[in-house]
Amino acid sequence: MTFLKDVVSKISMNKPTSLFLFSNESILLKLRLILILILAPISGCISQGHANTNTDSIRWILYRNEAIGFEIKIPDIYKPTEWQNGTDVSFRRNGEEIVLLVRWVKDDDTSGGIWVSQESNGTCTLFGQSGKTYDYVHYDGFSGIRTRSWVIPYGGRELGVEFRTLNITKVEKQILDSFRLITLE
Repeated sequence: MTFLKDVVSKISMNKPTSLFLFSNESILLKLRLILILILAPISGCISQGHANTNTDSIRWILYRNEAIGFEIKIPDIYKPTEWQNGTDVSFRRNGEEIVLLVRWVKDDDTSGGIWVSQESNGTCTLFGQSGKTYDYVHYDGFSGIRTRSWVIPYGGRELGVEFRTLNITKVEKQILDSFRLITLE
């Protein structure tokens, strides 16, 4: 309210208001406000990942993929969708959000926003095979989601099991422990 009173008093006294209304400090303040309004929605576009599945109500089923040559036990609420002739599989919880992916890619394939262009942060063993782990943000357009991957060399490519979360619980651990190669190199 005092701001308006000051403006009104300066105008009524026929004093120049441009210095008061458009000073460098005022312009910087307005620019900061504009940046905050623009960047606030964008900065929230990195998801921490999916909420973990409730372990009390899980019924486990076996998923088998002949194109890659693996099988894995998943909660029955995870629905698989294959693409790339079956060499990529996403699993959606209740048919909605992607919670798990299995991908079999060439080590120079950087088109999928996956681990290939990332730095490894550790080692792992998946079905007795030594590999590497990766934590990164997977981007689809402007939004991203935190992802943790277990990757092993397999059949001249890299085979990765990706969870769209960094919070690995009993469910994700059981999925990893159930992973089996059904055709070996």
